[in-house]
Amino acid sequence: MAFDVQMLDEVDLLARYCEGDPNAARMLMLQFAPKVLRLSTRMLGNRSDAEDVTQEVMLKLWTSAPRWDSDRSSLSTWLWRVASNECIDRLRRRRGVALDDIEE
Repeated sequence: MAFDVQMLDEVDLLARYCEGDPNAARMLMLQFAPKVLRLSTRMLGNRSDAEDVTQEVMLKLWTSAPRWDSDRSSLSTWLWRVASNECIDRLRRRRGVALDDIEE
């Protein structure tokens, strides 16, 4: 079933996605992936890592969609938090631990 994405908010799009609507999945990706990519690129300073984070965040959206609760936060707020956490985790892994700091 075709629909006008301009008429649907993020809650409706996610509900349609959960019902298996491929148009809703495409619209969610088009709406949110570029924003997540921009945030991740800004935080990481590396386009390749930012693309990986974007894929991970969108995958988490797909797997969490059926359980997402619109009363707790907006979808975009949740996505930004997930993206920020993924970026922070990557930055922590980049720092690593010096060999001198590891106990024998």
